[in-house]
Order: sequence, then C-alpha cells, then structure tokens
Amino acid sequence: MRVHHVGYVVKDVAEAIAPFVLLGYRKCSEITRDEGRRVDICFMQHNGFCVELVSPWDESSVCWNVLKNGGVKPYHICYETDDYGTQSTELQSNGWVLVAPPMPAPAIENKQVAFFYHKDGGLIEIIDKGE
Repeated sequence: MRVHHVGYVVKDVAEAIAPFVLLGYRKCSEITRDEGRRVDICFMQHNGFCVELVSPWDESSVCWNVLKNGGVKPYHICYETDDYGTQSTELQSNGWVLVAPPMPAPAIENKQVAFFYHKDGGLIEIIDKGE
C-alpha cells in the first residue's frame, strides 16, 4: 500500500484553503460534495504531499464528532491498494476493525473507499485502486 493523503477535518473547506495556500499548498481539486458522507472535500498538494480538507455539513456527517471533540486537525491517513479484498482481510486479521464498509468516493473518481480503526493505530482509509 502507498499513502494517498492525510485527511484533515476543518470547519469550512472554502475558508481552510487560504491558510494551506500560505503554507505552499496548491488546490488540486475543486470542492466536492459527498452526499453519502455529508461532507465537503478539497484536495491540496505540496511537494508531492496530499492533504484532504474535509468539512462536515451537520451532526449527521461522518466526521462531525471528530471536529466537535477535537477541533480542526488531521484525523486519518489514506492508503491505496491494488487488492482491497486481500488487504481488508489482512488488516482485520491483525486487529483493524472495519468501521465504514466500502462505498464510492465522489472526490476520488467514485473509487471504493473503506475506513478501519485500530486502538493503537487510529483511523485509516483504504482506496481500492483496482477496477
């Protein structure tokens, strides 16, 4: 697996872009509305490092509690895999719990993404690169 991005929860994606630009990031996507997760997303890149700015719409958004309880901060690392099935099985057999099963991600060309949690590893996202 390779790192795709770090997810960063923010209050408002449009407002969060400017501070990242000042740090040298450039916008590499438009703001995307993800209806299924009830969030807005924008990808920013700096020297090959990608950050996903994610802002929840309301209390029903998947990352509402992350923002409410911890404020603006990085909260997950996303990895790409060529074989989601094998990777998922391996993660789960090593203590990672599937907390959000695969569903299309509009901000990533509708590729399937899933989230896993480990008590010592935190939250990760897996993108299935395979077709």
